[in-house]
Amino acid sequence: MWTLYGDTREKQMLDIKPGSNISSFVVQKLPFGDYAAKLDGSNNFLPVFWERKSLADLWGTLTTGMDRFKAEVARAKESNVTLYLGIEASMTDVYKGFDRSDVLGSQIIRTLYTFKTKYGVEPVFCNSRDELKYHVIETYDALDRNYAG
Repeated sequence: MWTLYGDTREKQMLDIKPGSNISSFVVQKLPFGDYAAKLDGSNNFLPVFWERKSLADLWGTLTTGMDRFKAEVARAKESNVTLYLGIEASMTDVYKGFDRSDVLGSQIIRTLYTFKTKYGVEPVFCNSRDELKYHVIETYDALDRNYAG
């Protein structure tokens, strides 16, 4: 069993409710990312945090918000945490671009994969918010199985 934590600054919280292996959902300020988890009975977060991005958020983060994002990634890396970037769009959708920006989708993809190879940030493309929710749940369930064993 594990507890899911959502960051207080997350504006569009994923609809994840306790049940199955999730004992509770707690909203609190996180050092980075939007979602984290602790095994029940542990004081330490598991070494994977999730950062949720809509298509608009992704463009903003990787253009005008780049300095802030780099600082967040550095804090995660210093804490030996893998940061998963849950993108509420398919890779094809990102390649097609964002209609409110002149920055090409191919440039955003290149930037994502530079962050992956340079800093270990894992982009996870999702076709819907529900798909992202299931990625988050399955990741923490798998970590629960590995750490509990």
